[in-house]
Amino acid sequence: MVRCSNIVLGFMNFLTMVVGIGMLIGLLSIHSHEHWQKECMKLLMHPLLIIAIIILVFSLVGLIGACCESNFCLWIYMFLLTIYLLGLLVAAGFMFYVAGANLQTKELVQKTWVQNNMVGKNWHSLKNCLVRGKVCQDMNSTATNLVEFMMEKRTPIEDNCCRPPQDCGFEFMNATVWKVPKSGLVKNDGDCKIWSNQPDAQCFDCDRCKEAFVGDLRKDAKYIGIGLIFEIVFVLFILSIGCCVKKNNDRNSSYP
Repeated sequence: MVRCSNIVLGFMNFLTMVVGIGMLIGLLSIHSHEHWQKECMKLLMHPLLIIAIIILVFSLVGLIGACCESNFCLWIYMFLLTIYLLGLLVAAGFMFYVAGANLQTKELVQKTWVQNNMVGKNWHSLKNCLVRGKVCQDMNSTATNLVEFMMEKRTPIEDNCCRPPQDCGFEFMNATVWKVPKSGLVKNDGDCKIWSNQPDAQCFDCDRCKEAFVGDLRKDAKYIGIGLIFEIVFVLFILSIGCCVKKNNDRNSSYP
């Protein structure tokens, strides 16, 4: 029973190492296929590779510390886990701050950090994801006139990226095709000027489309925060086991 914590920590790190190896093999196999060229995969590839490498390094150091009774490796393992835990706490706090803030604060967060750093700099790639995913073509609208179209349920992305603003004065043809009336547009600036019937353009570069995308990210912040809380509990559990393993290693090293 004395070495039970060593076995548990070694087994858990072995499992996470297998997960890390599986992630690396999967990512490398994706890289070798043609669909790697898609912008969506490019956005995900580097972060997932970093996560897979971190998992492998953590698991290997923890496995050596638990199974080989190396306190040096165990100290490194617990130090890295502590840094990781602090990062998780900061990330979870930020996610709940965004999810629980009032509307005015949310708008401030949206227009500063989220919109400028996450959406603004990566919008070309994000837009390509939406275009390649055929977000607008998959709306499956059966509307034959504007009244029926406006009564249909759509996601915020579909409603803000797949049709021109209502105050522009475009005439409805179908869900993705709108024409300029003979009398001209009511407004011809801003998002009204950006709208195009081309499937790879439409209103994807409109400010309202970008704001809808950021709005979806904010809605997901609560669920991401909850997931981070579970991960924090798991890391604390691992750290407690690591402390027990260190005591076991110290006890064993004190005997000839």
